[in-house]
Amino acid sequence: MSQSTATSLDVAQNDGPYSSAAELRAVHGALLRRERLERASEAFRAEVLTFIRRGCETGKFIDDDNERRACQGMLDYWTTVLYRSADDEIIDSTLAPFDPTLAPE
Repeated sequence: MSQSTATSLDVAQNDGPYSSAAELRAVHGALLRRERLERASEAFRAEVLTFIRRGCETGKFIDDDNERRACQGMLDYWTTVLYRSADDEIIDSTLAPFDPTLAPE
């Protein structure tokens, strides 16, 4: 299975927040590797939108300020990519506030 197919399947099969900042970073990296060749495709755009939505929700699990800034930067990057691709829609890519009730014990 190719990297592109694996990422597509991951996006399709898991619709909730990422399990950690590390998982968010890994998906961000996979999208970056594909961006140059696939950025014009609707499928890639849909994956980026899903990444942004899931990434925002992941903020509920991230308490560390440095991690939050890094994750927000990744979300901002993809929001800018979509905006520059002549998509007039403005997307809210703000991380959800940390929720201590969701933190692992």
